[in-house]
Amino acid sequence: MKNFKKHNINPEEAAIMRQKAEEQLKLRADVARNVSTPATEPDMLKLIHELQVHQIELELQNKELVIAREKAERAEDKFTSLFDFAPTAYFNLTPEGNISDLNLAGAKMLGKERSKLVNSRLAIFISSNTRAVFDDFFLQVLMGKSPASCEVAFATGSDSTTYALLSGTVADDDKHCLITAADITERKQAEEHIRFLAHITANSPVITAYHDKDLNMVWANKAYEKATGLSLEEIKGRKCYQVWNLSKPCQSCPVLTAIETGVDASHELTPENQEHWPEAQGYWLSQATPVRDAEGIIIGAIEFALNITENKKVEKELRKSDERFRIAQDMSPDGFTILQPVRDAQNRVIDFTWIYENEAIARLNGTDPQKVVGQRLLDLFPGHRDTQFFKAYQQVAESGMSITLEEGYAGESMQKQKWFRIVAVPMAENIAVLVQDITARKVTENELRKLSRIVEQSPSSVIVTGLDGTIEYVNPKTLAITGYTKEELIGKNPRIFNSGEKPKEEYKQLWSEILSGREWTGEFHNKKKNGKLYWESASISPIFNEKQEVINFVAVKEDITERKRLELAHKLVLEISHLSTKHITLFDFLQEVHQKIKQIILADNFYVALYNETDHTFSFPYHVDEYDNLELNKAYDFRNSYTDHVLKTNQSLIVTPENQHAVEKDGSTKEYGDQLSVWLGVPFKTTEGSKPNGVIAIQDYQNLESYTETDKSIMEIIAHSIGSFIERIKYIEDLVQARKKAEESDKLKTAFINNISHEIRTPLNGILGFGQFLIEPDLSEEERRGFFEHVEKSGNRLMNTVTDYMDMAMLVSNTLEVNKKDFPLETAFRKITEKTKKLCADKNIEFKLEIPKEAAGLTVNSDPEFIQKILDKLLDNAIKFTKEGSIICGCQIKTEHLSFFVKDTGSGIEEGKQDLIFEVFKQADTAITRGYEGSGLGLTIAKGLVTLLGGEIAVASEKGKGSVFSFTIPLKNSGKSISSGAADTTKPKNTKKPLILIAEDDESNYDYLAIVIGKSGYNHIHAANGKEAVDFCRQNPDISIVLMDIKMPLMNGDEATKQIRVFRPELPIIATTAHAQTGDEYKLLAAGCNEYIAKPFKKERLLSLIRQYVE
Repeated sequence: MKNFKKHNINPEEAAIMRQKAEEQLKLRADVARNVSTPATEPDMLKLIHELQVHQIELELQNKELVIAREKAERAEDKFTSLFDFAPTAYFNLTPEGNISDLNLAGAKMLGKERSKLVNSRLAIFISSNTRAVFDDFFLQVLMGKSPASCEVAFATGSDSTTYALLSGTVADDDKHCLITAADITERKQAEEHIRFLAHITANSPVITAYHDKDLNMVWANKAYEKATGLSLEEIKGRKCYQVWNLSKPCQSCPVLTAIETGVDASHELTPENQEHWPEAQGYWLSQATPVRDAEGIIIGAIEFALNITENKKVEKELRKSDERFRIAQDMSPDGFTILQPVRDAQNRVIDFTWIYENEAIARLNGTDPQKVVGQRLLDLFPGHRDTQFFKAYQQVAESGMSITLEEGYAGESMQKQKWFRIVAVPMAENIAVLVQDITARKVTENELRKLSRIVEQSPSSVIVTGLDGTIEYVNPKTLAITGYTKEELIGKNPRIFNSGEKPKEEYKQLWSEILSGREWTGEFHNKKKNGKLYWESASISPIFNEKQEVINFVAVKEDITERKRLELAHKLVLEISHLSTKHITLFDFLQEVHQKIKQIILADNFYVALYNETDHTFSFPYHVDEYDNLELNKAYDFRNSYTDHVLKTNQSLIVTPENQHAVEKDGSTKEYGDQLSVWLGVPFKTTEGSKPNGVIAIQDYQNLESYTETDKSIMEIIAHSIGSFIERIKYIEDLVQARKKAEESDKLKTAFINNISHEIRTPLNGILGFGQFLIEPDLSEEERRGFFEHVEKSGNRLMNTVTDYMDMAMLVSNTLEVNKKDFPLETAFRKITEKTKKLCADKNIEFKLEIPKEAAGLTVNSDPEFIQKILDKLLDNAIKFTKEGSIICGCQIKTEHLSFFVKDTGSGIEEGKQDLIFEVFKQADTAITRGYEGSGLGLTIAKGLVTLLGGEIAVASEKGKGSVFSFTIPLKNSGKSISSGAADTTKPKNTKKPLILIAEDDESNYDYLAIVIGKSGYNHIHAANGKEAVDFCRQNPDISIVLMDIKMPLMNGDEATKQIRVFRPELPIIATTAHAQTGDEYKLLAAGCNEYIAKPFKKERLLSLIRQYVE
């Protein structure tokens, strides 16, 4: 019978299984009885029995397998938990080095979540300096199929590095590498610390060695090698005393004691306590500490040794010094004592025991130095307890800190209070006290303190110098006068004040006097730190020592600047009076006065203003200012100015940045000019009377603290004296000028009469001469027409000449009347245009008319005949003096006036004669050879007519290049407005189209803007300066937007913007400026502009901004 092979079951287990199957079979007897089996087949029955038994065995095995599988699954769960939470890190790597699996400890070691580490290369987490070691390790495990280990450092991105010991082996599949990683960071740090300590010990200057328990040398540091002159190899294995060439071990050897007793030991090894210790070996302090093994058994000792030879020498010297000290203390005039603190149960110092006192303090206390030792301080001096001295002793004893104290004290043995200085110093167990009697010093100090206070508070300047002149002391008054600080003067020489005016010979005399021990007195004109000069009256005296030797010099000085300036002012007045007696012009006189004032006052800026009561104006016969440039002798309306204020109040005035607001607070006074300054004005009279009619003023832009009450007094003295001088010189000047004018007038009248004769006789000759020809009967029609034209031309010339003379006569006699009426401005040009065009065409001269669009339909209230005559005179003048080129006539509409102009390319006028051409009887060329016809009165008449209309006439000309004549008439009397987009200087009409104000002083820029705006369908008004822009915006509420140039005359654009914002805060303002530097846009927007556009700009950009606000 064939046996069944039972796999994986040993014989014992098979027998047990067989037994269990038999037992089960008996339980199933009913089944066996039901089986029909032939009786004749016993083998078959046996086979059936075996099969039944085997079937039961299989059932039992299957049941055990199920149980075993469940146990295995439970074991696997336990293994997984053990794997995950094991403290050791586990990594499963693929052949490529990627992490296929890892536990939580591994993820923690790498510093990332476990899920994010799967499929990552482990090598990227290993520091670069240990990566090669890891690579070798990984190849050895994977390729060599053998376990291996290595140490690596993980760089996980944090500040610290993790060190790990890796152990690796190949998995069952021979494809994966199983790695465990143990954290050895603490071990590495400990090893590093050990290496650090070993390095310190090896290189320590303290001799260090290790002995085994048999006193054999095992190790020594470099200091030990250096001290013995032996290498470590030569030291090892030898006894300590042998290394030091001694015959036997040292007595009380600390190493031996430490090994035998097991406690630390130390001992000094010196020639005195070691009989075999040579003197040359020196003095050593040896210390030893026992070393034990893990079981606590002593296995050796570590020795530390210091060479204390120098210390011992110092101790000997200290003992000698202590003896010398005691001798010195006994001989010292200062008291010295040593006290030992006495403490209570709470360790508080309650008294002191005398340890030592020298002779000086014994005399002071009235005690015996021998008997006082060992006694209590408060027993001898009970009243000492409440003194500051005793409290100081307690503080030193308790704090261990030194104290220095000066205090008055009257002891039992003293007749009166004395002052003492004590220095209490802590000692090891005691305190040492040095006592000095400073009574004499205190008395001296009190006296010096009084003297010092007198000097410090002295109204005079006090300076103390050394023998070489080096400044050693200055009092506060010196600093206040000179402007220097104490640090700037100490160590310097007094020549720091030298102005350079005093001759060197006088300084030599000064030094000769004081070096010889005598006092010197005199005056200095010195210089302050700020450069300002001042006068001092000085007394310089030597200071002597007890041997009557000169050791210092003291200078006591008084500031006499104001006195000297007043004296100088009176002297200058005398000099000014001498000037007035000379034949001198008013300008030259005032210029001399200016120079003399500058000698005593900062007066670089100086002017004299004369008041004209008739028209309330000021004229300036003399004016010098670094910022303002006024035309001399021209009338200026300076009402409400500082000058006007001084005149009205008849009081001098000093204006500074500090009091400016107070001066101007009522609004009746305002400053002229933008520069920060100080100003001093003084009134004066040129004639007898109660009212002043002039002001002299000085101004300083640099030193804003320039002027004082003394300056005002000086200016008042000068002003009081020069008033009459000015009137006298002015009277003489007027007489001289009148004489010159009379003489010149006689000459001019003669020339003028000759010209009248010429201008009348010449056309009369033409009329009479050609008139005779006209009566001849045989003339042809062409000849007759020609003769008639000559007669007509001469007649017109004569008529114009007579008209000019009549006009001139009426102007001179003031009988010419102005007839104002409303008329269209265009008519003033229309009537002269055709005539001028014809005259220009005859001379081949181009004629242009330039009238702004705003003038179309403008109605003016004035005298149209006067305006036409003025333009006619100016055009006649231009045609007369222009041979070729062009003549341009036109006008400009301003805020309060109309400005007309005639521009030519003629001969031009010399600069010196431009003011003469408008005066009566004066012409640019009065010679009989001049090449131009006419009375020469045209420009004089034009000026007279302009004056009657309330305007002004002017000329700008350059010889050889042409001239521009211009005149203005007031527009304020106009009662009409500007039609369809033209500017009305009072108030523009409201139109449906947006009205734009162009504030631009440059003509070409304005033309450009006007064209751009006009072609875009907008109306506009033109302002040529900031003031006009403000006025237009105030008068014209229909203005929709402002194009504001920034740099303009009279008022700049940003100031105009600020003023407009006061009454039109909603009005859009666009800054159109050539200022394009960093920060300009911010400044302009801060001033109130809505937008900023820098020149040059494109019209599209401009129109875009305009539309943004108006549409």
